Amino acid sequence: MARIFNFIDGLARLSAYLAAGLIVGIAALILAEIFSRAVLNLSLSFAWEYAAYFMGAAVFLAAAFTLRSGGHLRVSLLSSSVPARMAKAIDMAATLFAAAIAVYVAYALLAFAWQAHVSGITSPTIDEVPLVYPRGVMAIGALLLAVQMIAQFSFNVLTTPELVALPLFVLMAEILFRPKLAASLFSGVAPWTARLPGRLLHVNVLGCTLFAAISGASAATAATVGRITLSELFARGYNKDIVMGSLAGAGTLGFLIPPSIILIIYGVLAEASILKLFIAGIVPGILGILMYLAAVRYTVWRRPEDGPAGPRTPAPERLKALRDV
Repeated sequence: MARIFNFIDGLARLSAYLAAGLIVGIAALILAEIFSRAVLNLSLSFAWEYAAYFMGAAVFLAAAFTLRSGGHLRVSLLSSSVPARMAKAIDMAATLFAAAIAVYVAYALLAFAWQAHVSGITSPTIDEVPLVYPRGVMAIGALLLAVQMIAQFSFNVLTTPELVALPLFVLMAEILFRPKLAASLFSGVAPWTARLPGRLLHVNVLGCTLFAAISGASAATAATVGRITLSELFARGYNKDIVMGSLAGAGTLGFLIPPSIILIIYGVLAEASILKLFIAGIVPGILGILMYLAAVRYTVWRRPEDGPAGPRTPAPERLKALRDV
């Protein structure tokens, strides 16, 4: 992602240098016109026309770098008189709206440039300058402006301090998976579910619950727990549909159980308290766990062949297995 932002930044700088070169060209054309009139008593018919084209191209090419460096005018009469959350929403909507306008302007200029190229349209002057070139350069500048707007908006969102926690959760999930800690989690939970209707199917739900509380990611939860439990459950003759269903359903608990990556992203975008979001997810998460366990229990109670009974584990071994959790 950093390479993309650096590339866009480099394009903005390059376009700014080109705009500066065009402004120097405008000055040279005007000085040449003044010198020609004052000394040679001649008029350079092309000077003012090319100066106008250079000025239009320079304005569009410099727009992206002007936005990046904060040199543009900013009207904050509305955003300064409303709460901070609403002000951020207004800024977000204004940025996206402005980017859409810039994309439309770039599209229109590209269409005009292509029309000028196909039809051979030239300026209505004695020089008959092909209009495809000034229109094309201005279209490129408008497109760079739209890209810079979107990149700047994305950068401001992605560099929010609260999002620093996201890669740490991903790292934690990877640490759990690589040294087979998740497999130990399975062996610690499995003995306690042997007597329940549904038996080892509850391991899917409980394993997803514990892993979601550590990693905060639903996809990582389902993938990691599934790698451990699926082969074991299939080998013991459990019904494929209920095995996959319990895993897929319990895997979504990562959305609710703190720490949830989705809640962090939502809190950053909505400027809501992440701590309050975590607290609000506790009760729905617990209810979700209980409902999944009840659904597994009811399904196996109705169809016992979907969850065949396994060997019972003595109480001392169950207590010993807790060390793996």
